[in-house]
Amino acid sequence: MTKRIALLVLLLVLMTACSSPDSENQSMDQNDNQTDVSDQVSDTPSEGGDMEEPADRTIDGQGIVIFYNGSVLTMNDAMPVAEAIAIQANIIVAVGSQEEVFVYQEDGTQMVDLEGRTLMPGFVDGHSHLMISYNSDAGDLLANQQDILAQGMTTIADMGGDFGETIAQLQEMEASGELRMRVSMYLNQVSVCGEDWGYWYEDFSQSLDPNALVQIPGVKIFLDGGACNKLARSVGDPGDLYFTLEEATQIVSDIDARGFQAAVHALGDRAIDQVLQVMAAVIGDGPNEMRHRIEHNASVRPDQIPLYNDIQPVAMVFGGSIACWWSQANEQFDQSPEGESVNWEWPTRSLIEANPDVVFAWHDDVPVFPLGSIEQLWGFVTRKELAEDGSICEPPDFAAAQAIPVETALKLMTINAAYALFRDEQVGSLEAGKYADMIILSDNPLTIDPDDLINLRVLVTMVNGRAEYCNQGMLSRCP
Repeated sequence: MTKRIALLVLLLVLMTACSSPDSENQSMDQNDNQTDVSDQVSDTPSEGGDMEEPADRTIDGQGIVIFYNGSVLTMNDAMPVAEAIAIQANIIVAVGSQEEVFVYQEDGTQMVDLEGRTLMPGFVDGHSHLMISYNSDAGDLLANQQDILAQGMTTIADMGGDFGETIAQLQEMEASGELRMRVSMYLNQVSVCGEDWGYWYEDFSQSLDPNALVQIPGVKIFLDGGACNKLARSVGDPGDLYFTLEEATQIVSDIDARGFQAAVHALGDRAIDQVLQVMAAVIGDGPNEMRHRIEHNASVRPDQIPLYNDIQPVAMVFGGSIACWWSQANEQFDQSPEGESVNWEWPTRSLIEANPDVVFAWHDDVPVFPLGSIEQLWGFVTRKELAEDGSICEPPDFAAAQAIPVETALKLMTINAAYALFRDEQVGSLEAGKYADMIILSDNPLTIDPDDLINLRVLVTMVNGRAEYCNQGMLSRCP
């Protein structure tokens, strides 16, 4: 057994010490948190191969590690909840009941008892500005990736902002072994203030190598204001719409013709009008093979909501809530809608329910929102927000009605976001053949009270089968 596998197993076996009295913030009653999943596991054998006669179980001499005695949330509709999972090197080899997965046990197999904890795919952030922000503000991508891993994020997307410098730095980090997570980098053609930078990105090509940590899926453009200038609205202040319909269609058509996915910023409902028409022109009768995306979808009129299903763009939505702004006029978001149009804000549930054929995916848009995957999950499900003083802002009725079930939120934050990045064949769900990008949580988000989601803790984050983050309460025991 290799040293890396030995260290990984030691880490995860020792994590049970988190519930000891000397680590109060990690205490957990294992009996109370044990989840009976026997009735939820499919009788169909897992995709890991023939359960009676497993395939060759060594990859370059590395043995299998089996995680069991917990809840395994797979994000795979064929088997939503399992009892155990087996990984070998960086690959998942089996997911299913303990009986099915234990077929892979042999002399030397490492057995990791989850003791009732929950294992699930790592979070996938489909739109952020983490790499650019860290590169320009903190100046240290290497150190700050630890903050991202601590949130249980194993894959992120950065929406660009420089002219390839960060991509080059990340590729150097990957080559040297210093990059410890997956990063999808987007190239910018139109700036946040509406300046068209042209086709400088032609020096690159779409890069979706499944074995690469750094990928380049597409190009980002802005149709209206928000971070710079104002949202393009149809009520009150009309805001700033940067292009005519013809100009916007030409830009997205050119991105498509050059083999890139288009990620189109559209916040206000006037911008939504335009981007839906642009997508209809570029995608045509479909399918949306390039997975062209609409970013944010923040202010959507009721008449616009059912139109997504006809066009089928990938639609990115916020997990975090702005309940403090809605209830207290928080100055962070000072472009207030007027009158009845406030009810158009962030209609997440309405969009999802009206458009069953559309892939909706999570984005946190850091630094617009603070880095926090657990807080974003809680925001999706409750539409509540933590104020700066630690108090909780309650959403108004129209916003509370847009809360989504935790099962839906988890998919938006894993497999759907992976789809938005062309990574769904690699990560985002726990299935045989995919990479072992997984996290272990302190409790099961499917069984706890929605208000308690904010108290979930990421205990371990694994990328490619390797533990890349260990919770604070476990640092003294982590190899």
